[in-house]
Amino acid sequence: MNQDVMPILGVVLAFLCVVAVVLLVLAIFFLLTLQKALNRCSPRNRAMEPGLVWLNLIPIFQLFWSLYTVFKIGTSRKQEFADRDLDEGGDYGKTIGLIGWVLYIVGSVVGNVGGAGQQFGEMSGLTLVGLPISLVALVLWIVYWVRIYG
Repeated sequence: MNQDVMPILGVVLAFLCVVAVVLLVLAIFFLLTLQKALNRCSPRNRAMEPGLVWLNLIPIFQLFWSLYTVFKIGTSRKQEFADRDLDEGGDYGKTIGLIGWVLYIVGSVVGNVGGAGQQFGEMSGLTLVGLPISLVALVLWIVYWVRIYG
């Protein structure tokens, strides 16, 4: 390998490690929020046990379990609010969670398919389409998080 590339490669790897740690910390705080939301529901109104949200940390499995989690938390919150006579008639985050999940999957697939076979630093048309989709999914994830927290 070229001597000039080694320092750049080290900086890139260090940056990726920092990004990975930041994403893990965000995921932990997000899952803590989901767990607390379920803990605040009485056991008879819970559609899933609070500890099961941590299964979202399992790679690949998380792609499907997160959708399950969105529906179960929405159902739990709806039952809890109805039980307390505070039901607003909403879906308690199910729609925004579902749309965010679909956009995350679509953005990931489009971005990865678009980047296949490309040289480092090159972007294909599909990658340019997948990036804004993924950014919208990120915004919806934040909105979902705030809604569940509130």
